[in-house]
Amino acid sequence: MIGVEGQNENDVSDSMRIMLAIQDMASAIRETNQHNHEPHQETQDDRIMRIQGEFRKTRPPVFKCDPNPMAAEEWLRQMKRKMNEQRVPGNLKVTIASTYLEGQAYHWWESVLAMPDVEVVTWVAFETMFLEKYFPETMKTMKVREFTNLYHGDMTVGQYQAKFEELMRFAPYMIPDESAKAKKFEEGLRLEVKEKVELFKLKKYAEVVDRALMAEQRIPSSKRVFEPKNPNGGQSNKRQRFFPSCSRYQNPRSFEATQNSGFCYHCRQIGHYRRDCPQLQSYQIPVAPQPQPEFRAPQQQFQAPQTQYRAPYQAPYQDSLNQFRGPVNQQTQTSKGTTYTTKA
Repeated sequence: MIGVEGQNENDVSDSMRIMLAIQDMASAIRETNQHNHEPHQETQDDRIMRIQGEFRKTRPPVFKCDPNPMAAEEWLRQMKRKMNEQRVPGNLKVTIASTYLEGQAYHWWESVLAMPDVEVVTWVAFETMFLEKYFPETMKTMKVREFTNLYHGDMTVGQYQAKFEELMRFAPYMIPDESAKAKKFEEGLRLEVKEKVELFKLKKYAEVVDRALMAEQRIPSSKRVFEPKNPNGGQSNKRQRFFPSCSRYQNPRSFEATQNSGFCYHCRQIGHYRRDCPQLQSYQIPVAPQPQPEFRAPQQQFQAPQTQYRAPYQAPYQDSLNQFRGPVNQQTQTSKGTTYTTKA
């Protein structure tokens, strides 16, 4: 019995040792895992590199000192939007944005950093200096004036809408609400489009735009503005000359040649008109010349003017002589419309 009890005690002690060994091994593994998963202490440079890498995935635009001031304003606006989407910290916005300046724009930024009395530490300061350089206040005033005088003109409704939305951000005080925005857009429409839109008394901007597009489609094709397509993908500002379509002469140059040199509708040839067509002249029957009436000048009847004969003036002594001689018989005769007075 004693031997059996001693054997049982040995078996229990062995089992305990195995369990303790397993626990020790589990603790060691747990400590090792905890040590391997401890957070790495990130430096400032590592943080900047990580944020720049994440921001680069958004494909931000690059600014190279474009001569168009609107390009500078658009670049700054896109950078602000992308930084807000990526939640870039405020103290890193200037550092990240300056890495996307190239060419003359980066030379300007280097000159700013070289100034001893200028310290750019905030995004607001960078934004102010950038706009003063590439989008000055005078340009903003010009854009406000352009928005004030914006008119549909020769543009399509789609082009007018794009221009309207491009300029309206420079004068937000002119369109404080949706109704004012819709009214401003409607007032600038061309007359034949405007008269079809204002009948509905619309108050929403999107509804006015949609109604203007529908009205434009109802305008007869002869009154529409023809837009030439630029082979480079853009749209040209010059109005295209309209040439009537013809199944035989599709080229505008051929149409101009037809206008200049003549086109015969009998033989369908260029170079003469139908009245001069040689095919018609080959079998025309000669017509005998007709006698021309003789021209005679109208005869005018001459009629002598009627004049009245007057006796010559007699001196005073002749009167006294006549009284001495006595009365004189006078006879009046008329011959061929002329009156004569004779003494008897």
